Amino acid sequence: IRSLYRMKSRTKLLEWMTAEEGENKTKNDLKTYIKNMQINLTRQTMANWIICASNLIKPIYEHMHKNLLESKILHADETTLEVLEEPNRKPQAKSYMWVYTTGKSEENNMVLYEYQIGRSGTYAKNFLKGFSGYLHCDGWSGYDKVEEVKRVGCWAHARRYFKEAMDVQPDKNDYSTIAGQGFLLIEKIFSSEHNVTDKEKIKAIRQTTGRNILENFFSYCEQSNTLPKTLTGKAILYALNQKENLMRYLEDENLEMTNNKAERSIKPFVIGRKNWLFCNTPSGATASARLYSVIETAKANNLKIYDYLVWLFENIHILTVGELLPWSNKIPDNIRKI
Repeated sequence: IRSLYRMKSRTKLLEWMTAEEGENKTKNDLKTYIKNMQINLTRQTMANWIICASNLIKPIYEHMHKNLLESKILHADETTLEVLEEPNRKPQAKSYMWVYTTGKSEENNMVLYEYQIGRSGTYAKNFLKGFSGYLHCDGWSGYDKVEEVKRVGCWAHARRYFKEAMDVQPDKNDYSTIAGQGFLLIEKIFSSEHNVTDKEKIKAIRQTTGRNILENFFSYCEQSNTLPKTLTGKAILYALNQKENLMRYLEDENLEMTNNKAERSIKPFVIGRKNWLFCNTPSGATASARLYSVIETAKANNLKIYDYLVWLFENIHILTVGELLPWSNKIPDNIRKI
């Protein structure tokens, strides 16, 4: 890293890091730039730079992780990742990038990624050890392994299943079918709080109108006569199996109807994966997780990413870890978006 500060490519590296993790370009952009400067650098060297940078920000990542566990509401999601050189595993084996983000009511916005070799709920359990509160997630049973949490189901997932059932109907716009009626009832659930931002009003709606609509929806599902292996049957079964989790958002006005916050947070990584396809090593995957965490948390705290990274690396041996966090009052005003 010190050598980067002695060469003209220092600024370009930070620009590339921002693009690589935030805008998802490839290493060839920086490689071409440096080649034009008649500097001989391999892609492996550039990858090592990123790993080195990620090691520098490891204390920041760990501090954010600690703060994340002190939250009351979290969102979680995961997506596949291919890591070629994992010990005792085939190159094509599926690994996973997990994402955890704070709820909308938390004081500090955080987005943390973690690379793991699998999708076992044990990974979520270990990462969230010490957290006690509400966890927004999809219907996957693996999240049941996370202790001391109340799962909050995702109505966007439930609606998606009914929409998929409607899509195979002779008339996709026929709402008189079981799938169509179920879809409309879920739309009523969403519209019950549409454009309502006042927490006391949300609380009142959830204790009255919202609860009544949910009870009508589940009563409809229980009375529907469908074949379990059809798409409509699967939509009904998903909703009934997730009833407790789907109703949980009624308990607190700060809870959300969906897990869209986590899905939006995993999206930058998914888009990036389309460009670079895989990571070579576990060290590279871990480095990506740390960098995505810092960059996406900076975004969530309304910072100018490139300017924040420059300031961060310039002050990383000067300020304390707490003073370097994306919500620190030490961050200059010109790095904050207006």
